[in-house]
Amino acid sequence: MGAWLALLMAREMDRVAGLALIAPAWDMTERLMWERAPAEVRATLQRDGVWQRPSLYSDDNYPITLQLIEDGRRHLLDEGPPGLRCPVRILHSLDDPDVPWQGSADLMARLEGADARLTLVNGGGHRLSRDEDVALLQREVAELVKTP
Repeated sequence: MGAWLALLMAREMDRVAGLALIAPAWDMTERLMWERAPAEVRATLQRDGVWQRPSLYSDDNYPITLQLIEDGRRHLLDEGPPGLRCPVRILHSLDDPDVPWQGSADLMARLEGADARLTLVNGGGHRLSRDEDVALLQREVAELVKTP
């Protein structure tokens, strides 16, 4: 969700040095939650206002609310290019169980001629928190800081 929020903010701001995004789940409430939800999950959301999604990272479920889905619809980027005026670097694991890497490829296609690069990483999962992944992110951010 952090990358989605960063994209929304960056298109509204005049001065952004660049964006380094990890597994950007842009328009996630619609593309990754609502559209992929089985009928029984949608029914639970509409009836109860919340669905408890099992988590890969905790023993506790992750609550998804209908309010989140509806609010997300008011902030979709899917309507066209994000309108960014800054360089963008995207890192995404080919093995991400949460956010398919194809979404990052779709985002790249929408950046139309911008200074943008997608780096696909073998392994690493969704968080890309291995030492080599963190080093790659650090190199990308260092490059962005040097970009005029």
